[in-house]
Amino acid sequence: MTAAAVARDHLLDIFANRAAEQRPVILGGAGAGLIAKVAGSAGLDVLMTYNIAKFRMDGNASLLGYLPYGDANGITLELAPRIIPAAGGIPVIAGVGAADPYRDLGRHLDAIIAAGYAGIVNTPTAGVYDGGFRVEIEKAGIGYAREVEMVRLCQEKGIFSLVYVFDENDARAMAEAGADAVSPHLGTTGAFTNLEEALADAVDRTNRMAGAARAIAPDILVVAHGGPLETPETVQRVLSETSATAYIAGSSLERIPVQGAVAAATKSFGLLTLRRE
Repeated sequence: MTAAAVARDHLLDIFANRAAEQRPVILGGAGAGLIAKVAGSAGLDVLMTYNIAKFRMDGNASLLGYLPYGDANGITLELAPRIIPAAGGIPVIAGVGAADPYRDLGRHLDAIIAAGYAGIVNTPTAGVYDGGFRVEIEKAGIGYAREVEMVRLCQEKGIFSLVYVFDENDARAMAEAGADAVSPHLGTTGAFTNLEEALADAVDRTNRMAGAARAIAPDILVVAHGGPLETPETVQRVLSETSATAYIAGSSLERIPVQGAVAAATKSFGLLTLRRE
């Protein structure tokens, strides 16, 4: 078997074993080796890394990863020797920008596996764009259709593919292309006003996209992510009311906890006093 096929089988086994235990697979984003090391030692199932995670760990907004700053695919390759060894044997999925004009997609996928990654996720994705800009990038051949093409290549090469989908059409297209897992993208983590309404919408959208994908590929995996899903309680709501068997923790694992912990420690040290003479 190829290295890609071995890694894919290992990831599928993780999903199957967790399902047998009636537990979700937790996938966590890591843009720094320390996050990978701590999360892996704490029992995380799968790590993911991509340009967005690197921007996040540098103190920037996640959305910066969708703007024209930096070489997204280059950043992910550079992260390999920093994240993979620190993960301590936990499989690491790599973000791949499918529309990169300076890399042959097939050769780049081979390079991702050669670097030690276990599979791919379509990050950065054109799916976050809408309106006239989305129409134009699709017409130019550098939109979401390239990501569907990437999944077809992964299927041919035996590479595990987890993909963000944004509506039922995306879900059907990715299922037809052979994706191993679809993740209904509910928007930027924490981007909501009314929590109850946001959770009801998250359940509805996840179910609709999961249904569309499974109408094509009944065994496709469904992974929850984004929007109001930033605490164990909110994630549990979606896991309990949808067919999702996994959760991607990006900001909710590396950015939000780090911000809280560092702020709390800083304030605690700030309360220290000097000896009185």
